[in-house]
Amino acid sequence: MIKLAVKRPVFTFIIFAILLLAGFLSLTSLPLDLYPDVTLPSISIITFYPGASTEEVEAQVVDPLEEAISTIPDIKGIRSISQENVGAVIIEFEWGKDLDAASNDIRDKIDLAKMDFPEGVQEPSLWKFDITLLPIVIIGAVSDDPTIDLRKVVEDRVAERLKTVEGVAAAPIWGGGKVRQINIEIDKTKLDGYGLDLGHIVTILTSENVNVPAGSMELGKYKYLVRVPGEFKTVSEIGEIPVSMAMGSTIRLKDIAKVEDGYAERINFVRVNGKDGVFFAINKRSGGNTVAVANRVQAELKQLEKDIPGVELVVIQDLSDFISKSISNLTRTILIAGGLVVLVTLILLGNLSASLIIAVTIPVSLIVAFIFLYIRGASINIVSLSALAVAMGLVVDNAIVVLENIFHHRQKRETKMEASIFGTSEVGQAILASTLTTVAIFVPLLLVRGFVSVMFSQFAFAVPVVLFASLFSATTLTPMLASRFLRIKTGKSKFSFLDLGNKLFSLLERVYSNVLAWALAHKWVPIVAAVVLFVIGLIGFGAVEKEFFPTTDQGYFEGSIELPLGTNLTITDSVVAVIEKLVAERVPEVKVLLADGGESESGFGLIEGTSESSSSGNISALLVDREKRERSSEEIAFALTDEVEKMPGIQRPYFSTGGGGGPQFGAERDISIEIYGYDIETTDRLAEEIKKKLESVPGLTGVSVSRESRKPELWVRIDRQRAHSYGILLSQAAGYLRMALRGAEATNLRLGGDEIGVLVRLDDESRRDPRLFETFLVPTPMGKSIPLGNIAKVSTQPGPLSIEHKDKERVVKVEADLRGRSLGSALSDVNRTLSRMFIPKDVRLDIGGTAEQFQESFQTLFLALIIGIILVYAVMAAQFESFLDPFIIMFAIPFAVTGVFLAFLITQKPLSIMGYVGLIMLTGIVVNNAIVLVDYTNILRRRGKGLYDAIMEAGQRRLRPVLMTTITTVLGLLPLAISKAEGAELWSPLGISVIGGLLFSTVVTLILVPVLYSLFERKAKKKVEM
Repeated sequence: MIKLAVKRPVFTFIIFAILLLAGFLSLTSLPLDLYPDVTLPSISIITFYPGASTEEVEAQVVDPLEEAISTIPDIKGIRSISQENVGAVIIEFEWGKDLDAASNDIRDKIDLAKMDFPEGVQEPSLWKFDITLLPIVIIGAVSDDPTIDLRKVVEDRVAERLKTVEGVAAAPIWGGGKVRQINIEIDKTKLDGYGLDLGHIVTILTSENVNVPAGSMELGKYKYLVRVPGEFKTVSEIGEIPVSMAMGSTIRLKDIAKVEDGYAERINFVRVNGKDGVFFAINKRSGGNTVAVANRVQAELKQLEKDIPGVELVVIQDLSDFISKSISNLTRTILIAGGLVVLVTLILLGNLSASLIIAVTIPVSLIVAFIFLYIRGASINIVSLSALAVAMGLVVDNAIVVLENIFHHRQKRETKMEASIFGTSEVGQAILASTLTTVAIFVPLLLVRGFVSVMFSQFAFAVPVVLFASLFSATTLTPMLASRFLRIKTGKSKFSFLDLGNKLFSLLERVYSNVLAWALAHKWVPIVAAVVLFVIGLIGFGAVEKEFFPTTDQGYFEGSIELPLGTNLTITDSVVAVIEKLVAERVPEVKVLLADGGESESGFGLIEGTSESSSSGNISALLVDREKRERSSEEIAFALTDEVEKMPGIQRPYFSTGGGGGPQFGAERDISIEIYGYDIETTDRLAEEIKKKLESVPGLTGVSVSRESRKPELWVRIDRQRAHSYGILLSQAAGYLRMALRGAEATNLRLGGDEIGVLVRLDDESRRDPRLFETFLVPTPMGKSIPLGNIAKVSTQPGPLSIEHKDKERVVKVEADLRGRSLGSALSDVNRTLSRMFIPKDVRLDIGGTAEQFQESFQTLFLALIIGIILVYAVMAAQFESFLDPFIIMFAIPFAVTGVFLAFLITQKPLSIMGYVGLIMLTGIVVNNAIVLVDYTNILRRRGKGLYDAIMEAGQRRLRPVLMTTITTVLGLLPLAISKAEGAELWSPLGISVIGGLLFSTVVTLILVPVLYSLFERKAKKKVEM
């Protein structure tokens, strides 16, 4: 292949030209996103049971669903939340599960569970949770015109228009505004006076509002369809419906009820920049270009404001802005790294033509990655670009080794053609081995299961593809270009800047030669020193601060509060208004402020695994650009938490940046202690004890208990015996009471293309009358009615706001977030604290939240590291046809761990999952230098050199390519490691890890590997002689 490439330059050029063109076309077609398109293997079932208490929802809805669903294969866990009126069951599958197939299985199980549902439970809805459910844009709508029905305008005009934008999957409304509804409020006195009941009214409305197809009739030549139209056309028509006869006169609905075209009872509130409004989200289609879709949405919003005068549309959060800046900054970092690599190559080689030949391999190798990403249907994101940034310094390594050897042969007066072919062939096995060992380390990332495999699959594919491209380029394009364009100086010339690298290397070669000779004469000194350094590094690595994903400043923060359970929405609204004022005064960096509270119409919070109630409120804010403010979003969030905690009556204030990588990957709070046990009092008492203990752990903030048990409830206890004596079933009595208080949707009214619900219930005065439970009339099968007080007694009882299950067990969580401390160290203190506590019988503890994913991911990465080390050794053994040489080379790996420890110690940054991936990469990278040394030593020995002479000459001859590849890799990653731009928090640990490990390991390798080679080969020779 080498001869073909050198002797047929046009053919070689065409091959690479085609690759460049295909890569460019692929690049222009790839979408932009923050992370890979990770579909979280989770499906939620939301089931509404209007009027039901938390415990009723748990027993009658959630328990049957959990029991039915638990038999589905590949389930990792089942979580559920039961609260007033609604229950949610969240099924988590193993990563890689086909959610479409799983959805079909779940629907079958839901049909079985529905057989046990009581009357009044609504049809369960199924939600597949994937990355497209996370909004790319959040928008608020406000208006100063009181005549505008803002909710209707957003639903009918804004959301519908935005759904037509290319790439938009949905535009769900999250809250705010008024929902139109026909309210029929029954006067209880008149209802009782005429001897009527609510069920009778609902039945009449349902029966009257129909269009009935009556068949067909043939008249003459024609056949006519016969219809009986009966649907209501107007609101007034509903009021005219007869409901009874009294004293020979007709009693109409309007005689006993107030019928009005109004609005549903408010269950939430929304304010945007202090004005009442509506807020909604934009979800993109799976695989869509987040940035392109968001830009199209922004353009459509401007047009909508022109088309709908009086309505202002405010962008509250735009994920594409952070993505664009992060991708742009990372791209700029890669370009700077490429420039540094070319510059250092020029300086170190001291030859302009050689530097340009090596520079050509960078775009040629990297562009292949875009072809691969396009074929896989992937995107350009932080992970895939980080792969290219890492590969930047690696792609030139093979070319440097090849060109440096060609350069050496040219200096020996060989012809251009001979030097190019022979020089490349001589190092071919070494660069093949080094490439294969680097590629091998990525295989475990594809073999392991779980979040790590899904998240880093693009990374684990992209880097090997680039490295194979660089190997192909180094063995074809590089020798071809060298045979045509490499210029070698002959004779003496005046000193120039380009001679600096040669003079520097000459000095280093002399120094290294002396140090290596001393080390070979005193073998045990470097060995003992290396062991001490490794032990220090191993101990230090265990003490390094660790975290899951770094917190990023996305120019946004969000916060939530809880008021005492049972607090009505009006009070919650007023408290949130006070916090809004506080934010306006204390946070001048706010650009857009959103305040909301209460329950969402769709139960979306439950899909994410969080509870909703009238006592909860939220604050979110878009901040000005980072360069225009002195504080980070995290500092602002912490300051607000401190301020809100001082306000009386507010419970569980929690402000965060929303940029720590947790919720979007299926996690919750940073640390969550899960307490399992059926008895609510016992687990609640333990939860309070744990809460007090965790509040004393340094670095934990916002410590709270997920379940509160102080919500007041009115329990209507029906005496079954007395009820049965009247022929009344308990469910019938409860159903009539629910109809009176909550109401029953009797039918729908079609007006102007809209379907408006018609709600029947008692009037407001009756529903607020405490005597209702005594005087409310319940119909009997005999046609009479009895007061509810005859068969029931009312008492006040405390009840839980919500009941959570995990794997069908009741669970309560003590949750906390981090402040100024890494997750790893905080988790150690938490575990130490829990180990000293008394845990009651039938109660157990577990760790959840982001900490759970953190532990699982780091365990997975450790397994990948061990598998990778074994694979690297296996590849080298196969290449060298020896078990001893790879064993010697493997001694380069332990000192990468020491280097990583020192790097994070110096930079004072915690080791994140990206840094750990860097450590795994090092296993394949650091052996490359040792491979070059050992391989050339073997070549020299085969040519007749003695052991000592071969080691010394190999060290001197290979010092330059070893240092050059190390320096180019380090400089290629340096911009990645030191960047302070937006999004740099995500990728900098990767650069820090590889730079630290590679530098330290290279220095040790240059001394230790030759010493160990000498020691083992000498012993092997003695055994042969014996």
